[in-house]
Amino acid sequence: KARIAGISAGGLSNRVKEEYGIPEALDHGAMVPLYFISQALKEFKLVHISTPFLSNSELYKLGKCIAAAVAVSGERVVYVASGDMSHRLTKGAPGGYHPQGHIFDEDLISKLKAADVAGILDIETSFMEVAGECGTRSIMMMLGAMDGHPLETDVYSYEGPFGVGYLVAKIQPGETDLDVDILGTHYKNKIVTMDTLRQNESDCVKLARQTLETYIKEHRRMAIPQWLPQSFLDQQAGVFVSLKKDGKLRGCIGTIGPTQKHIAGEIIHNAISAGTQDPRFEAVKAEELPELVYSVDILGNPEKIESMAQLDPKRYGVIVSLGARRGLLLPNLEGIDTPQAQVEIALQKAGISQLEDYEMERFEVVRYH
Repeated sequence: KARIAGISAGGLSNRVKEEYGIPEALDHGAMVPLYFISQALKEFKLVHISTPFLSNSELYKLGKCIAAAVAVSGERVVYVASGDMSHRLTKGAPGGYHPQGHIFDEDLISKLKAADVAGILDIETSFMEVAGECGTRSIMMMLGAMDGHPLETDVYSYEGPFGVGYLVAKIQPGETDLDVDILGTHYKNKIVTMDTLRQNESDCVKLARQTLETYIKEHRRMAIPQWLPQSFLDQQAGVFVSLKKDGKLRGCIGTIGPTQKHIAGEIIHNAISAGTQDPRFEAVKAEELPELVYSVDILGNPEKIESMAQLDPKRYGVIVSLGARRGLLLPNLEGIDTPQAQVEIALQKAGISQLEDYEMERFEVVRYH
């Protein structure tokens, strides 16, 4: 059912499990609810599904595929959406403290109580990431499995010991089918959001977006547009262009220092590279263009520093270098809250060990949306 819907799904081969170190045993996300289920039921069949990192709408579609498979099975089925809420509720929490943790949990619980399925699908991935949760995707799949039915929600309990939010709830689908297009509402909300972004985008982002759209659709490099301010042609700087889709990184390429005649040329060059040359991703397809969110960072001049104490991950980016190896991490990135985390990632990108005698530089950026 999932493959027909265009969603990759299937079991894991022994080769894949060995390559990625995936254990055979079920983890606590499965074992904890199964412990309680086994107290009430002695004979039942289990289908264990690992939650994939798909977009919200694809997760909902996968839930619909599960419902279609259940419908032809003739089985009575309970869907257990296992996972925790925010892991960042207190300073001693596993994910560290973040004030958005409580806000996220309260928002999700209120939407569940109201059976606001479209509202849950509209939750930004960035909000989920900063909250440090691990259960929302399971819930989205479950809601997809109940598509077309009225929902009755009973929230039995919510608590946050150990800095982790634990929610226990039951969602019961009604018998009557609803003539409601949840995914259609979700897509309309996304269109409104994207239209607002496009109307308010900066000149830097407009240039990056039009560049990539022209390159993907027309297979040509766009000429410098007449509307561009003269300052883009009078100055040079390093530039990073970042692309996101459904709140997740889709491409990011940049230059530490200027490689083109002017900032406009730097943006054009790096926008094309971010969409087509980032080795972590496949090239952007034409149908993805309306969903991309762009940001452009104009880099200031780097300055050498002696220790991490001179870093502030919200204000400064960092460059680590040793010989020809060099790694850069931009400032003010979600989930990067300490200089240690910032430097560690930059070292990984450069292929430099933390034990080696590397140099560090810091820089500021002007970020455009």
